[in-house]
Amino acid sequence: MIRTRLAMWATAVSFAVPTLYNPSHVGAQPAGVPAAGAATAGAQTALPATITASPNADKTPEREIVQKYVQEQVEKLKAEDSAARTSARDALISRVGGGGGATTAHPVFIDFFSGEINTEIKKALADPKLETRLNAAIVVARIAPSDKAAKLSEAAVVALGDQQAPVVLWGMKAAAQLLPNALTVQPKNNPLLAKISEVGLARAGTTTVVEAYDALTLTSESTDSTLLRDRIKEAEWKKLVPLLLPELNKLWAARLDLYATGKIAEPMAEVIPAVFISQQRSWSALTPEQQAATMQMLHDQLSLAGELASAGLPEKAAYTRVVQRTASAIQVIAQQENNKALGDAASAAVKVQENTPGPAIGAATTQVLAAIKAAPKFAATKPPPKVKN
Repeated sequence: MIRTRLAMWATAVSFAVPTLYNPSHVGAQPAGVPAAGAATAGAQTALPATITASPNADKTPEREIVQKYVQEQVEKLKAEDSAARTSARDALISRVGGGGGATTAHPVFIDFFSGEINTEIKKALADPKLETRLNAAIVVARIAPSDKAAKLSEAAVVALGDQQAPVVLWGMKAAAQLLPNALTVQPKNNPLLAKISEVGLARAGTTTVVEAYDALTLTSESTDSTLLRDRIKEAEWKKLVPLLLPELNKLWAARLDLYATGKIAEPMAEVIPAVFISQQRSWSALTPEQQAATMQMLHDQLSLAGELASAGLPEKAAYTRVVQRTASAIQVIAQQENNKALGDAASAAVKVQENTPGPAIGAATTQVLAAIKAAPKFAATKPPPKVKN
């Protein structure tokens, strides 16, 4: 998926200390924040590999060593010295290979370590210094992929509740990684899912919506959703999609309301739910009623994006891209529904370009809308909203 990441990092910069970020490229790592896993020599010796690789890491005497290590490093996150904070952050992350490299950490250690991090890191997430809270949120996000029992969910909820965008950003990244396992552990009334939805709706008009969409579409770290196919098995996926759909649709509807105003941050973010829901295993996980409701969303999105793309706005390129990708999602669904007429209409809309005249874009989208309405399953589709002048 194409994401406009630069705007997100630029937003983060406005809330942070100027030296904290270098937004000169998309997805820039905060300046002064070495790659995760670059732990100091002292940290390497403070928690021996014999403990991280131990199946008894949660039992005495190993557990006391792990607890003390976590407490000391979290306390260092609150230091005034930036080098000390960085060292502590990386010392915690590297214990479970959070830098993306291989790890010899035993699952028992990772589970116990994650639980201890969750308990202690909330102290750093409550610190008045933005730098401390930011580093704490990064720790949670980097360890989260290894946390199979979603022990870090409480810490992620705290990070999501922060008032500063950079901390919320990393909290959402952590939440995206944790959510599949969190829903497996607690499928009903899940507090992490509720917080993601709450924050996503509150920040629907900001660039944070990209990360919220990622979390609600089983897409983490702003990667293409197809990359999760090897991580989330088919049976689990089909259980997760219906659990996520109500919250996803709330955020999606709020965003389309903003579309109707003609002013929206990150307009291409709407590609995310369109691509997610049109995947065969996502679409097939929905009931016919859910499929009809989802097609209504795609129908309205295509109409609004087409209207905005036809208006000659400076953001025409972005809106045209949304038309293309939304039509492509509808085309994929048409193939699954064995609806050739809908597929042909969507195929024509996929071909619109930035230099396509407004009337031609409008004609292409209108044909798709008519084909949706003509399909028996989608016959109850309501007329789309119009952009307000």
